[in-house]
Amino acid sequence: MRRIRTAFALLAAAFLTTACQDRVQEHSLARMGYGPDAWSRERIESLGIRGYTEEQLHPESIADDAFAAMEAAFPLLDDSYRELRNDDVSDWDSLQQLSQAKVLRAIHSRRQLEAVLIDFFFDHFNVYAGEDIAATAIIPYERRDIAPHVLGRFEDLLLSVARSPAMLDYLDNNQNSRWGLNENYARELMELHTLGVDGPYTETDVREVARALTGWTTDWDADQSESGFLYRQDWHDPDGKIVLGNIIGAGGGEQDGVAVLQALANHPATAAFVSGKLAERFIGEDPSPALVGHLAQTWLTTGGDLRAVMRALLLSPQFRLAANDGEPRVKRPLVLMASLARGIGASGPELASRIVGDLDLLGEPLFRARPPNGFPDTTGHWSGNGALIHRFNIFYATARGWHGIEFEPVLADDPESLVDAWLERLFVRDVPGATRNAALAYLGGLPSYVQDDPDRASREVLSVLLASPEFLSH
Repeated sequence: MRRIRTAFALLAAAFLTTACQDRVQEHSLARMGYGPDAWSRERIESLGIRGYTEEQLHPESIADDAFAAMEAAFPLLDDSYRELRNDDVSDWDSLQQLSQAKVLRAIHSRRQLEAVLIDFFFDHFNVYAGEDIAATAIIPYERRDIAPHVLGRFEDLLLSVARSPAMLDYLDNNQNSRWGLNENYARELMELHTLGVDGPYTETDVREVARALTGWTTDWDADQSESGFLYRQDWHDPDGKIVLGNIIGAGGGEQDGVAVLQALANHPATAAFVSGKLAERFIGEDPSPALVGHLAQTWLTTGGDLRAVMRALLLSPQFRLAANDGEPRVKRPLVLMASLARGIGASGPELASRIVGDLDLLGEPLFRARPPNGFPDTTGHWSGNGALIHRFNIFYATARGWHGIEFEPVLADDPESLVDAWLERLFVRDVPGATRNAALAYLGGLPSYVQDDPDRASREVLSVLLASPEFLSH
């Protein structure tokens, strides 16, 4: 195993000596975050790709005061389930504050990798926040149950999610008792959260997991629990269980469920399944079996340490090779709008609320994906003609200053300098000459009164470049 790890490291080092650095830098900023901005460009230049990656793997080391000040404008974000329930906060206010904070985190937080992982694991453990307990519990679900664990142990993340009233309600485990077994959460736990749809489990295993989790329910009024989780011993099936061949003795109580979650979190099938999904998000839709195997082995040898798994992924030769040879991926709406805002240096009091509304229009209403596996992570889902029309309309309105997203256009003395200035701001790498020429031709075809107005000319060039294949994908 040491030889395998050494081989990966040597391959990565050899590739870095020959690869086009600007393409690898842009790929790193695009996949480990929401695209380049002034700070991340300077940081990756200063630290190098490996140093920048290591810093992002330790977000607690990155000062993020400006974003923290923005979050302070949303007073509900730090509330527990009990506080939200007792204060009778409206579900709409909760959702809007969390959604706008999520948008601002993607745009302004310097802890970009952490932001992407929070987004990834929310989809992985999706709940629909539009109704019932999840509508109230959605803030602590993202902020307390998911976010603190995305670079920790998967076992801790899985246990935290399993005890969340949002998940317990969404997948019906709050109705699971020894008198009325509900297998919904047990099934999705194995199929979507851990082992995968083709995992090594049977219908008997589903039933046994459901039995182990009887009594795990919600404290609706939060009069007994700050977090909203409640274990009811009288609801629990006290008899012994057998899960995936492992015997769980009688009388274990709440520990039955904990034992099941620990076993699932550390199962080889879980290591492969979740590692594969991470590789799909950060590299491409068809990651190599060798890479997935390497990540899964890292998972198993570190006890599901997600930081170690992500380090192995982001420093792998496959991640760097994808900068030049990988298939471009159409940006999901949140990635698209955050990268737009980061690229143009957007600001303004309407920025977050405007983008939240745009995401509804673009098909990614935050925290309101109905399926338990969240929004699809495939290019095909986000690249239909209807979706592209909405994107172009938003670009057009934003570039011209009609959309509530404020920014300072770049100014230049001649068309070529103007186009090159926007290209330098939006992209780290050189874009194909065809894209540059298309922007120049478009500007040259506009009336002279537009070309002679520096502000209008700049906005027209921006609208063309935002609609380019290079900006629509990453």
